[in-house]
Amino acid sequence: MTVSRSNVPATFGGVVLQQARFGAKIAFADTQRSVTFAQFSERVDRLADSFFRLGLKPGARIGILSRNCVSAVECVAVMKAGFVPVPLNWRLTPPELASLLRDCKPDALVCDEQGAKIADEEILPHVAIPHRIAFGSSRAGWLDFEAFLGAGVADAIHPAAAEDATALLIYTSGTTAAPKAAMISHKGLVANALASASEAIGVSEDDTVLFVMPLFHVGGLCYYLLASYMAGASCVLRPMFEVSDLVTSIERLGVTNVHLVPTMISDLVGHPGAAQAASKLRRIVYAGSAMPVALLERAMAAFGNCSFSQSYGSTEGGIITALGPAEHRMAATQPDKAHLLRSCGQLLSGTDLRIVDPDGGDCRNGSPGEVLVRSARTMSGYWASPEKTRDTFVGEHLRTGDIGYRDADGYLYLVDRKNDMIVTGGENVFPSEVEQVLYRSPDVAEAAVFGVPDPRWIEKVAAAVVLREGSRATPESLLAFCKAHLAPYKCPKSVLVMEQLPKTGVGKISRKLLQQAVVHAANDAKT
Repeated sequence: MTVSRSNVPATFGGVVLQQARFGAKIAFADTQRSVTFAQFSERVDRLADSFFRLGLKPGARIGILSRNCVSAVECVAVMKAGFVPVPLNWRLTPPELASLLRDCKPDALVCDEQGAKIADEEILPHVAIPHRIAFGSSRAGWLDFEAFLGAGVADAIHPAAAEDATALLIYTSGTTAAPKAAMISHKGLVANALASASEAIGVSEDDTVLFVMPLFHVGGLCYYLLASYMAGASCVLRPMFEVSDLVTSIERLGVTNVHLVPTMISDLVGHPGAAQAASKLRRIVYAGSAMPVALLERAMAAFGNCSFSQSYGSTEGGIITALGPAEHRMAATQPDKAHLLRSCGQLLSGTDLRIVDPDGGDCRNGSPGEVLVRSARTMSGYWASPEKTRDTFVGEHLRTGDIGYRDADGYLYLVDRKNDMIVTGGENVFPSEVEQVLYRSPDVAEAAVFGVPDPRWIEKVAAAVVLREGSRATPESLLAFCKAHLAPYKCPKSVLVMEQLPKTGVGKISRKLLQQAVVHAANDAKT
């Protein structure tokens, strides 16, 4: 049975109360322990009461620096009592983390053992945080999480959070500028989880889902983990993505539904045990970055018994579109529908979308422009940044920063990020278009295209690739491949062959880091 829109509470606290009806069924499990739906509800109530006993009030921020585990999810869930969890990217450097903490000013910081060690040694000497709580730790100056939670009262009466109150702060990835914290309301959080569960990921109480995306990523936390919880599915948590563990977990734990970014799917396709493990999966959900069509076709061929779904959204804009299993099957079997694999689907219910030109006018079907979105799922604004909030909205529509177009049937096609577009000799080049061509080469396992400064063309197109095992391709042969499939101005002027491409905290290939590396190398060569 899939999640229904009827009688869905407007706050996360209402959802926790409602889902307690699943009783003894496992809600969350990690490598150390598991909790049932009833236990989760009681533990979250105790934890919230313990925060009240510290003197914290609704609206207090609670920083969470932890890999995926049951305790970290319990800390996120105290939003039900009006607290505002702030999941932090544990892959950031200590100075970067300190900058985020100075921005959100948490009243308490909760860490796993690794996070507490980093905080003690490199962050807390520079940032004052009143209360510190650690999982499984007796570190000096820190409260032990289980003892802290155990001191709370499960049936204590506290005011319920309002539906328009901020439920969560999620920091943007910061790929184009300094990270900003998006404020997501309870109403927006529940609307995102509901839309995702019912229209995008297709999860139900019959599913066991595997969660490998980090908690600090909105797609993993809001559009998958909380959506799965809302649907009554059991969720298996892993601290991070590792392809062999993924394959083993699918086989041993009866996983039926998994959410991955394209680079993870690439690793899965190349694993020798993947086909057997994936035969037990019912659905693979992919999102988080552009999916190369060639990679998607390989995955669909390798895992023929499994359905595929794609969702598109952003931290600020919420979940926006979905491309479901039926459309994937049509694209695979009907030549006139093959183009659907390049799209990110159609709008979810209650979504209004505009595509605008640089002057703010609406684009015709087929003409690319910036994607603007309006729905109950968009953020309320940026934390403590009214100016940035105003710049992000055009009336009630939010600027996504993505360039895309719609076809006559309403399918949305993303061209690229607005800030990633390369302008070379006055011509616009979208990196994703060039990457799609590189992925069609039988020699290429991963590819990234980016712009670098050039004295003549202002910017020139550059590419970095990881070759498939056994390939003897050279930069020259890959340049020749591009020239056979692209207009000359779109072709890379150089191809860098690497053992691995730099990734962001959620597994996306980082064009920004590649661009910086190439520019630094060029500058070093001149000196």
